[in-house]
Amino acid sequence: MKVGIIGAGGMGRVYARSFRQISGVKVYAVNDIDENRMKQLAEEYNVPVQYKSWEDLVEDPEIDAVAVCTPPAFHKEMTVKALKNGKHVICEKPPALNAAEAKEMADEAEKQHRVLMFGFQWRFLPQAEYVWNLARKGFFGEIYRARARYLRMQGAPAGWFRLKKYAGGGALMDIGVHVIDLAWWLTGRRKPVKALGASYDLLGNFEVDDTFIGYVLFDNGLSMIVEASWLQNWPNEIEIKLYGTKAGAEVTQLEICRKIEGITGAYVSTKPILEKRDTQLAKIKHFVDITKTGPTEHTPTGEDAVTVMKIIDALYKSSSEGTPVKID
Repeated sequence: MKVGIIGAGGMGRVYARSFRQISGVKVYAVNDIDENRMKQLAEEYNVPVQYKSWEDLVEDPEIDAVAVCTPPAFHKEMTVKALKNGKHVICEKPPALNAAEAKEMADEAEKQHRVLMFGFQWRFLPQAEYVWNLARKGFFGEIYRARARYLRMQGAPAGWFRLKKYAGGGALMDIGVHVIDLAWWLTGRRKPVKALGASYDLLGNFEVDDTFIGYVLFDNGLSMIVEASWLQNWPNEIEIKLYGTKAGAEVTQLEICRKIEGITGAYVSTKPILEKRDTQLAKIKHFVDITKTGPTEHTPTGEDAVTVMKIIDALYKSSSEGTPVKID
């Protein structure tokens, strides 16, 4: 498989490094608006072709798959054109500026019979897979609420991340999208029906939110609290908690809590120890595999991206209007 990478920044380099570790895959071409940055990536990872135009890259018949590693404002156009040119695509998160764009991308992938996957590497955490397998077996009973938190004390990225026209939003779009996707996937990909959100930009003075707090209700009664922050006057808080009728879990540090049957008020808490994994590499390996076999239940698909973006759209709309918002 020959791969072309659009965007030679931080994530472009992560993708180049990961693709190089997979047998049978070659990073064949790269594009970036910064020619020096493009040249550096090409030299470091032995990429033979450098394109000044991303359009030329996606039209190259030698390329089988494209990785889109640019600001979200460009995801839809680049992805759709790559798909139309017969390429499989892995696109970085957040999927797009909104759900409408994400749907265009998903629809084009279906039309062209090509794989479209998004860069939600948290699904490939060993502890996430462990909890997912338990949930599929009914270990937790009915999971009726979840808490998804990604709160940084000092972690506001610079540059285009702070500009709404390129990023689409702030902390919610940048890091909240990870925990939303993971909690939603772990709880069974239920249909969201209502959202309530509050956006803050009190510490960063950016064009976008430095903190976002939200509540999402799903069609089976599941409720999810979402918290995302680039800046806060408290140490980092990163956790995904699931609460079921039989047991509960904290995913990021992997702790399982369950009631002991037959003993009133007795619980047992366990912390399974799992082998560590390079989640970026696992994500890229999964993408390569599914270009041959097709998506699996593990895959962050185009359809998944549409739902995740519907949640984010509704949270932002609720914050703007100051009222709960229904999700179609």
